Amino acid sequence: QHGAMSLLMNAVLTPYMEGDDLSLETRQLLFSYFGSWSRGMYTMFEVTTGNFIPVTRFLMENVAEGYGAFFVIYRFIVGFAIIKVISGVFMHETFRAAASDDNLMIVQKMRATRKHVQKMEQLMARLDATSNGKIERHEFMQLLKDKSLTTWLASMEVEVDNLNLLFDFVSNGDDAVTFDELVKGIARLKGPARSIDLYGVITRCIELRERLVRLEEMVDTNKVADKVDKVDKVHTCQL
Repeated sequence: QHGAMSLLMNAVLTPYMEGDDLSLETRQLLFSYFGSWSRGMYTMFEVTTGNFIPVTRFLMENVAEGYGAFFVIYRFIVGFAIIKVISGVFMHETFRAAASDDNLMIVQKMRATRKHVQKMEQLMARLDATSNGKIERHEFMQLLKDKSLTTWLASMEVEVDNLNLLFDFVSNGDDAVTFDELVKGIARLKGPARSIDLYGVITRCIELRERLVRLEEMVDTNKVADKVDKVDKVHTCQL
């Protein structure tokens, strides 16, 4: 790319360097910028990645003002489009490599856990009206009256459409939620279902199906046995 632009600029500006329209000093400076392929390569590299103003200003003042628009457009297309895309690719690869780093993943997980605990502390402080370290069911129902809290929980991907069901999921079966239960329960319910959750549901469904099949076989066996007993009793009575 830089080589092609160097050849183009050299071909366009050679008549100005060889002619007498410009002063000797101006022609010498123009030659230093685009007098050869290697000089043009260096100049175009400077225009693309460095300060393009001196070269553009020189050509505008001494050759033609149209070079100002040309280099601005060139810098926008090449400097902002191509170079930024290449930089974005390198940054993406850097972030992808960092995301696979075990130590970094541990730090990010610990940071997310601390942030979650802090948010649950705020929720506990808002809902624990009696300050006894537990959230009663009637206190939990206050979420319905506080739109800011429901929106806040929704932003953490916790659905609050059915608060009674949510309370039962978070608590351990009693009518009060401790801080530890709140932290662990909300963490389990955040976001979409995980693979381990789906696998657990599928496994339990398979176990239930197997038990139902065995129960059905037992019922069928008992029915057959009852029929045999009835037949035996009939035969016995006839005898």
